[in-house]
Amino acid sequence: MDTGSSKSIINAQLAHNLELKLEPTTTDNFLIAASGQKLNVIGKVNITIHINCLVIVHIFSVVKDLFPSFLIGDDFLRKNSAMINYMNSTVTFNDGLIVLPLQGFQKLFI
Repeated sequence: MDTGSSKSIINAQLAHNLELKLEPTTTDNFLIAASGQKLNVIGKVNITIHINCLVIVHIFSVVKDLFPSFLIGDDFLRKNSAMINYMNSTVTFNDGLIVLPLQGFQKLFI
């Protein structure tokens, strides 16, 4: 999950490997990463996500050379009334019926 990302995005190679049907996009030819890098949006895909007993279908923008390969953005979190609790490192959906642990991403410094 990336609360700083306004859109949910997936790496083009991962979408291809999962055999997701790529649809052309009429807007959003590019996005800007937090680093300022321009990300080329090549289309969009519908992804069905299963979270315990909850089934969510969401549109993800497909981006070339994205790392990490899959980001759940603010659009997904708002649409599904997610609540992030930083005190206990959890995210909840459906008024607390589904509670999941947050996993962090640590950048490797060389």
